[in-house]
Amino acid sequence: MSQVRRALGMMSGTSMDGIDLAVIETDGKSLIKVGTTAFRPYEEDERDLIRKALVEARRVTLRSERTPGMYAAEEAVTRVHAFLVKTALHDAGLAAGDIDVIGFHGQIIFHVPDWHLTVQLGDARACCK
Repeated sequence: MSQVRRALGMMSGTSMDGIDLAVIETDGKSLIKVGTTAFRPYEEDERDLIRKALVEARRVTLRSERTPGMYAAEEAVTRVHAFLVKTALHDAGLAAGDIDVIGFHGQIIFHVPDWHLTVQLGDARACCK
């Protein structure tokens, strides 16, 4: 029998409405249990930062490049994700050590498949420590 792991996953979509979070238990093949779920909408000022980053991202050619507006949006995206993680874990009675793996998608702001380029905002290390 495979070991059961607890995973926390987050995603923010291109609609920029906010961040969805779910905690599940899985053996890597099957879903064993759905735990806590949460949603945190982006505030209008956070959406404004992301919109500005969307425009600025059109100038980048490497996924690691950041303009000043992209840095500001990345900081906001990271902060909101971190808040949601802490809040959801607290509400579920879980500690960070209870989570075995985290999926952090970040916020896509630029995607050109022909260039093999996708730029996502968010600092997983800062968000999920």
